[in-house]
Amino acid sequence: MSAAERIVSDIKSRMRIGTDIDLDAYADHDEAAHIRPASEYEDAVWEHMHRLPHQKGGLLPWSKTHRDIQVRTGELSVWAGKRGEGKSLITSQVMLALMAQGHKAVIASLEMPVEDTLERMERQGLGVDDPTRDYHASFYRWAQSRLWMYEQNGVVPARRILGLCRYAITQLHCQHVVIDSLMMVGFPGIKSQFEKLELQGNFARDLAAIARDTGAHIHLVAHLRKGDGSKRHSEADDVKGGGEITDLASAVYIISGNREKHEEANKPVPSQKIMEQPDAWLSVEKNRRGVTGSRYGFWLHPQALQFMGKDSREPMQMIREQLPASSFGKPSIQSSASSSESLDADLADSNF
Repeated sequence: MSAAERIVSDIKSRMRIGTDIDLDAYADHDEAAHIRPASEYEDAVWEHMHRLPHQKGGLLPWSKTHRDIQVRTGELSVWAGKRGEGKSLITSQVMLALMAQGHKAVIASLEMPVEDTLERMERQGLGVDDPTRDYHASFYRWAQSRLWMYEQNGVVPARRILGLCRYAITQLHCQHVVIDSLMMVGFPGIKSQFEKLELQGNFARDLAAIARDTGAHIHLVAHLRKGDGSKRHSEADDVKGGGEITDLASAVYIISGNREKHEEANKPVPSQKIMEQPDAWLSVEKNRRGVTGSRYGFWLHPQALQFMGKDSREPMQMIREQLPASSFGKPSIQSSASSSESLDADLADSNF
């Protein structure tokens, strides 16, 4: 063998990867870059421990929830409830509060036309059920750079919903994506209920991964299974769909209406004690970085479609900017900041 041939042979031998090489060791080699001694986190953890609630994440509209609940970056939340008990109302009010804190959101309202969803959000944002044209327009000026709507109704394939999430987060710079609801997310070609549950679990895994990788927060609205009436309160295990949905979520909230109060209101002489109860409850069934097991009562303001932290005649002013003072359509609902609690005030005190 000539000198040139020996050189070529040597080069070829170096290019081969033999079966005796531990490739797993090389595959995991880069993980060493992510390992640090705990002591390096001392200052970061101290700062994290002493942050105010609003510095840890977005806040819900009600101050009584601020200590226990923050809407944090990079997480998947599940908002579940029975049909007609307020899960879509409460999530839209939460989005308004987050937008008032400077966040951007996109809503995929798959069960309801966009116009109906926006009408309800407008009533919540303005605190009135019959605004003038000027007041109506002021809401959309405020929402222009904060809110986007996905105008599809009915069943939408899961891959398109995942595409929506990525587009809204990377191109529109939205920090929040609402998918309302899981029931309308389709999985073409499924052959069995078992396969559907498995695909729903995969879908939740993909949502959690997108949230984690992008730093956005994804809100998945879901229905509850029909129970046998033996449970007083619904739990995370009652969420309809694959069990991995709630396993993968960082937070699981259950919205439940007060059916006893609803039935009592139809009686000729309702019980005052029952009528003073909340109209709905929000239960924290899971919260990886907060308090689990908390339950909050809310009263529905019928004109504003707002859930209130206490029984109040005046709705919250959800929008920070000053709106036309004489634009309310109903004289019984005043628009001045002095007569209506603002979201800013609510973030600072415990009126609600």
